[in-house]
Amino acid sequence: MEGRNGTVNGLIGAAVAALFLLPADGSAQQDIMRPDPCISLNIVHMSALASLIGCATAGYAPDQYAVGLMFANGIEVAENDAEAVRWFRMAAEHGHPASQHDLGLMYAEGEGVPEDDEEAVRWYRLAYEQDLTLAQFALGAMYSRGEGIRTGTKPRPHAGINWRRNREMF
Repeated sequence: MEGRNGTVNGLIGAAVAALFLLPADGSAQQDIMRPDPCISLNIVHMSALASLIGCATAGYAPDQYAVGLMFANGIEVAENDAEAVRWFRMAAEHGHPASQHDLGLMYAEGEGVPEDDEEAVRWYRLAYEQDLTLAQFALGAMYSRGEGIRTGTKPRPHAGINWRRNREMF
């Protein structure tokens, strides 16, 4: 009987770990199915950073996002917001939702680019349409403060919650 409980406890532990370790948006599963363009290039890099930048340069959006994060946070490279924006934009234009969100954040905060709330809302909205929860929160916050919406439109506190029903406002 004790062996059976150990197996059940192990399965429950694995299920709980999966809930917390895998992204809710399914991106981990999507990345497994997406071919990595760097594998077919048969290039050997001398460091992980060189490999990451090489794959990002080859157009692999998850690596472009990772390089953007490195520049945004000064990880293994000098912090450079303009360079972070450049990498986020490359990945965002490939439809990478986290990059779209982070690019929107850069526009909202004016980091690496001039502050532009309308551009921030545009990128947040693209990420939200791919079900990125952080983008939903950011978009709702912008809408409820009246930021990034058409000039002359008054902010509506509940617009962030009900923005899909109030699209004509935006």
